[in-house]
Amino acid sequence: MSDVKTDSLVSIIIPTYNRVQSLERAIASCLAQTYTNLEILVVDDASTPPSVASISERYRNHAQITWSQNEANRGAPFSRNVGLQKSKGDFICFLDDDDELYPDKIARQVEYLTDTNDTVFGVTHDVLDERFGEKMIIRNRQNHPSYRSFLKGFANTGTEAVLYKRACLLEVGGFDETLPSSQEYDLLIRLSEHRNLDYLPYTLSRRHVVGDSISQNLSSKFTGSAMIYKRHHRRFYDEGGIGFWALMTLKYSAILTRIRLGQILGVEIYKKWVRQRMKTR
Repeated sequence: MSDVKTDSLVSIIIPTYNRVQSLERAIASCLAQTYTNLEILVVDDASTPPSVASISERYRNHAQITWSQNEANRGAPFSRNVGLQKSKGDFICFLDDDDELYPDKIARQVEYLTDTNDTVFGVTHDVLDERFGEKMIIRNRQNHPSYRSFLKGFANTGTEAVLYKRACLLEVGGFDETLPSSQEYDLLIRLSEHRNLDYLPYTLSRRHVVGDSISQNLSSKFTGSAMIYKRHHRRFYDEGGIGFWALMTLKYSAILTRIRLGQILGVEIYKKWVRQRMKTR
């Protein structure tokens, strides 16, 4: 049984870059949580001007919010790792600055994780996703063992959906800062090698559409997906032999082809394909 208590400190880490308006919405959703033992760490990735100078006064000096500023623009994975190192909570939530949490999200997840043992690294939930031109409830149901599930595909939608045990994140070294996309997928593969991700059947967060979102940057998605395959293809063979390796090699070839076609035909076509795929999950 876990030794984590139901009043454990939760750290919510928000990387941000030049999005003050959506950042305020994200922060407001954190402060509206029914679970109150929170610290909110905003890591500004060299915004111009700095976000802390532009944010509303009520957030600038709020007792639960800590601000830090990167000297140069380093990307969201770097900023998340900065927040992770500065955090003090037993549990970690990574919230992108364009998304928001529903009020009972943290309370439900802390209550659940308190009764788990060391075989679980976190718990996820369903997400309202608006990024691809249509409001969709994404069901993040999990199949165990999580390791094979994540090797087969990205079985979780929403960076903010997972509440992680901080010790597990530190054990695997946090996010890989060299990947231009798919950093969370890479993290979940590494975390799930020895532990599982559990699931709560509630919609507890909302993902908004933003024009410069990495989810719609097809060039970064192509490079990141190619790097993920190169980095983890040996795991496919080790986990399931030549048959599983061949199946996943074909799957990644199809993914890369779809992204390339999206670059040629346009992001709206790509978004349509993503919507269709999500509806069949």
